[in-house]
Amino acid sequence: MFHNLSFSFESGLTGIIGVNGIGKSTLLKTIAGLQDPLSGKIFINEKDCAAISNHERATYFSVVLTEKITDAYFSVFDIVASGRSPYTGFLGEIEKEDLLIIESNLEKCGISHLREKKCSEISDGERQKCMIARALTQATPVMLLDEPSSYLDFKARFEIMELLNRIAAEENKTIIFSSHDIEMVFKTAKNCLVILNAETVILQSCKELVASEIPQKLLEGSNLIFNKDSLSISFKK
Repeated sequence: MFHNLSFSFESGLTGIIGVNGIGKSTLLKTIAGLQDPLSGKIFINEKDCAAISNHERATYFSVVLTEKITDAYFSVFDIVASGRSPYTGFLGEIEKEDLLIIESNLEKCGISHLREKKCSEISDGERQKCMIARALTQATPVMLLDEPSSYLDFKARFEIMELLNRIAAEENKTIIFSSHDIEMVFKTAKNCLVILNAETVILQSCKELVASEIPQKLLEGSNLIFNKDSLSISFKK
């Protein structure tokens, strides 16, 4: 899919953008170890990810995908608590320390009041906060999210992105997310990985990218124009 590329992610919020089908989700799943790379290597803290166990990988990477929760009758607390599974042993017993972490992340994501609610009883935005809280409870240095603001209304989208930005800053995490929303990425993320094609992948700060012609290249072939001042997209006049 990608050829002769090398890039590294630093702490902070990084968005991945590109046209549909270019491989944004595939890249995230490959980093997470959910599918094997066709070639090349992925390293974290100078460790080859291919050489670490699935259990160890779960202490490095937490993942939030676009798939719906398969059992909607789990409570919000149960879903968030499942993030401690890499640390709770075979029986999955929750210790006092685990409980403190779970409660802290319920509070951090603003969903403590939903703890007893079933996932079938909450909104899409609340459900996404639940999944982010679970990823936080996994206590990994890297969080990977596939389209975290998709299917959400305008207010919920900004709430989710503000939450991710705050977590990245306060906890010095590396948070990487894919998105189709160019405006949202440039308005909220620190850095951005732009996939133009299989040979051209650019990783820069959003400030640098906005000052370049790259955003407009993403809109080639359309009647749209990127406004560098307002960080918005509009129709050409």
